[in-house]
Amino acid sequence: MKIFCIGFNKTATTSLSSFFRKNEFLVAPENPFEKLLDVYLEKDFETIIDFINTNFSEYQVFQDIPFSLPQLYKTLYEKYPDAKFILTVRNNKDDWYYSLLNYHKSLFGDISQPEKIFYVKEGWIHNLLTKVYNAPKSNPYDYTSLTQSYLNHNKEVRKFFSEKKEQFLELNLSNPNSVNKLEKFLNVTFKHREIPHLNKTPLKKAVFGNGGHAREVISYLDEDVTIFVDDQYEDENSIAISKFDPKKFEIIIAVSNPTVRRKIVEDLPKGTQFFSFIHPSAIISGDVDLGNGCFIGPYCILTTNIKIGNHAILNRGVQIGHDCQIGDYLSCMPGVILSGNNIIGDDVYFGASSVTKEKIKITDKVTVGLNSGVIKDINASGTYVGTPCKIIKK
Repeated sequence: MKIFCIGFNKTATTSLSSFFRKNEFLVAPENPFEKLLDVYLEKDFETIIDFINTNFSEYQVFQDIPFSLPQLYKTLYEKYPDAKFILTVRNNKDDWYYSLLNYHKSLFGDISQPEKIFYVKEGWIHNLLTKVYNAPKSNPYDYTSLTQSYLNHNKEVRKFFSEKKEQFLELNLSNPNSVNKLEKFLNVTFKHREIPHLNKTPLKKAVFGNGGHAREVISYLDEDVTIFVDDQYEDENSIAISKFDPKKFEIIIAVSNPTVRRKIVEDLPKGTQFFSFIHPSAIISGDVDLGNGCFIGPYCILTTNIKIGNHAILNRGVQIGHDCQIGDYLSCMPGVILSGNNIIGDDVYFGASSVTKEKIKITDKVTVGLNSGVIKDINASGTYVGTPCKIIKK
């Protein structure tokens, strides 16, 4: 079985290839294939296929250039119909762009004239940026052009594989459930389960908040963390959030109110990276898709085919049933049970021990009080309490 990693460079492709090597997969070397960029630019994909078959037929995993570049995956699928394809992605376009930009700065120093940079050969980087990523020659690191190429590639790959789901996996390696997803996709069990974070600038972990939930989060993290708070609450144990530096820290927002949490995230500097935390006692199946910056507390259970957006908080003992689709900024206090086939919007808060019936739809900006039962759809934002729950505040 061949595995092609078709996400753009700087989507943790090096980390993924190292993970495969650690688990004794045969990973093809990058250097011989990087020399084929000119062949790729001529759209001579058959030569690339011949190069694989002639020199690397026994290898299992192929990643980075040219495999990560647009359109080649279609030929790879045609020539290797039993292959698996992994689209690695970052949390958002800004994360990808600044990862690329900072990596090039760290690798090459002065990047003001990429046409003079020697990598593989002089002009190779310039050709990649302008001829593949469609940046203007006058500004090869143009933010708009590069991020649009990144988004377009991901969109086109998803469309191509939309009816080939058994052969396609979209993977964000910052998702703490990524190893489970890989195991299910490849039908293997990995002996070594830790994914190394290579080519990544090391960032210190930080937590925003100093309330009860924040203290719980800090207690679960097995390392020293820096605490950030609103500026007016800065003291000897915490730092004003206005001093947050995204080049030094990655952060999780430990504030249970979804609206407040959203505001904090939106006010942080562009390029901020968010980490997720899953308590080791939580039970999560391999086809659960967690967003960025999520907290999953002790003894939570997430069953199967569940999608949860960014910056969710699942406190102690939360259970989420099969086939739930949940938006951003979910807050579930201890003991919440969301039954199967729920569709839940953004900024929804469930009080402790509240419960939903199966096949319920809940719109955005809803608060469900503690011990309340949701037995029918909620179509209007507001606060709901009781069983069956009724609106008490719009």
